[in-house]
Amino acid sequence: MEGLKRSLLYWGRVMEKFFLTILFVVVVMSIAMEIMEKGVGIEMVSVYIPMIGIVAVLAQTSANLSYNLPQAISFGATRKESLIGMEVFTHAIIVQVILIMVLCGKYVPNYTEFETTELFKVYGVLFLFTCGAANAVCAATMRFGKKAGTWVYLTYIVIILFITIGIMISSFFGNMTFWLIKLSGWGAIAAIVFDVIMIGCCSKAIQKFEVRV
Repeated sequence: MEGLKRSLLYWGRVMEKFFLTILFVVVVMSIAMEIMEKGVGIEMVSVYIPMIGIVAVLAQTSANLSYNLPQAISFGATRKESLIGMEVFTHAIIVQVILIMVLCGKYVPNYTEFETTELFKVYGVLFLFTCGAANAVCAATMRFGKKAGTWVYLTYIVIILFITIGIMISSFFGNMTFWLIKLSGWGAIAAIVFDVIMIGCCSKAIQKFEVRV
C-alpha cells in the first residue's frame, strides 16, 4: 500500500505539472493574441480548452513511456503501481478539463453557439475516447515501437481536429453535429468499452516492459 501511495504521488506530480504548464502557456499565448488583435479577452482561451486536454493527455502518455515509466520502475516502483498511477491521472486530467469547460460555459460570454449540455455531450464522448486513445498509444508503442505509437497519436489528433472544426462551423457540418449529439449515449458506452480494452492492452505491454540501462 505504501508503494502505491508513493506511485500516486509521483505520477500526480509529474502529470499535473505537465498539464498545468501546457494550460498556462496556451492561456498566455491566447491573451497575447487577443491584446494584439482587439484587446484582452478570454473567449479565445476557452475555445482552446477541449484541445488542450486532448493534446495534453496524448503528449503526456508519450513522455511517460519515453522517460517517466522507466524512471519510476528503476526507482523501485512495480509495473502494477506504475500502471495504476498513470491511469488515475490520465483520467484525472480529463476530469479537470471538463470542470474548466463547465466554468467557461457558466462565466464566459458567448462561449459557444451550442447549448452547454450539447457541448458536453459531444466533448464528453471525445474525452472518454481520448483516455482509450492514450492507452492505445501506450500499447502500440510498447508492442511495436515509437513509430506505431506516433501513428496512433497523429491519427487520433486528425480525427479530433475534423470533429472540432465541424462543431465550430456547424452551418457546414450541421448534420454531423446533430448525429454526434444524438448518438452521444451510445458513443459514451463505446468509448468506455474501448478505454477498458486499451487499459488491458497497455497493462499487458507494461508487464513485459524491461528497463534498459
